[in-house]
Amino acid sequence: LARVIVGSAVVVGSLLVGAACVATNFPVFTSDASVLHLLQVISPWLVLKLFTSSINYAVEGILLGLGEEVYLTTIHVINFTLMLGYSFAVRHYHLGFEGMWIGMALYQCLRVCEHIVRFSTRKPLQRQIDASLLSGNGLN
Repeated sequence: LARVIVGSAVVVGSLLVGAACVATNFPVFTSDASVLHLLQVISPWLVLKLFTSSINYAVEGILLGLGEEVYLTTIHVINFTLMLGYSFAVRHYHLGFEGMWIGMALYQCLRVCEHIVRFSTRKPLQRQIDASLLSGNGLN
């Protein structure tokens, strides 16, 4: 089931990427040249953020279902602190709108990496399957 959920998230993320590419490369919502230029600049970061966000939301739902609330809370507090520091850096170094989008995209990539490490080191899915088999409940 976890593979189906993550696979579905990849499909949805890919569809969002396609929609974002259309919306940021064609004058769908505006014909203002400055806005279109800004969309062109942030487009790669928007695409990366949308794709990784869809995966993150699916994986975090799986982690919640596995009872990993403490891990998620801890990692979100740490990530929030990092993003707060990054926001101050964007302001201090005048990185502007593009800098914020870069930060949001990298934040989502960081979350994917954290979850990969969590699943590869802690094996929460395997522990859940083992517990179900030991209790005699099967894989309900």
